[in-house]
Amino acid sequence: MDKRLSLLAFFAFLLLIQSAAAISLGTVVKNDVVSIKDDEGAIFTILFWNVENNTYNVNLELKDSPPNWTVIFQPKSFILNSSSGDENIVLPYMNESAKALAAKILVEPKNAEAGRYYLIITAIAGSPEKGLSFYQEREFRLAVDVTGTQFGPESTTTISDMTGDAQPSGNNPIMPTYQTGFSYLYIYVMVFICIFVVSVIIYKYA
Repeated sequence: MDKRLSLLAFFAFLLLIQSAAAISLGTVVKNDVVSIKDDEGAIFTILFWNVENNTYNVNLELKDSPPNWTVIFQPKSFILNSSSGDENIVLPYMNESAKALAAKILVEPKNAEAGRYYLIITAIAGSPEKGLSFYQEREFRLAVDVTGTQFGPESTTTISDMTGDAQPSGNNPIMPTYQTGFSYLYIYVMVFICIFVVSVIIYKYA
């Protein structure tokens, strides 16, 4: 009886691993450092893509930022599938470029002295409507270099100015220089091997 329960638990866990692996979240930050004057705003762009057949929700959240800074996400929440987005990104394991959705993070400092400031952004992907829920979370560390005051009304860039320009930047394929996170295939294989070995030991000595 104990052997049967162990085998049932083993196969049930394999099903859970398969469900978790279905969330394939690709991300890359196009610009993780922006230099501005203290009367200007900054725009960061993060690309998201999904090369699998599944569709899931992605939510962006502000985890940490300097006090009183204005941070706006465009969009803050979106649905991601293989056809989402207007950008194209070249992936080394695919023959064709993949579609990528460009999310803009608009930042407007307030009373910032010269120096480097950091923001922490998290992206949470999952499909809560499918019963048992699995999520992937990515964290991005963005830097704003404030270099001082630039005089003249023509130099000022505000959030309202930036929102008009916060659109995907074109269809030319992009080769990511780095990708936050990593492939979970290696972990799944190692977990499978460990579970298999433990199950064999339990079956033999139980």
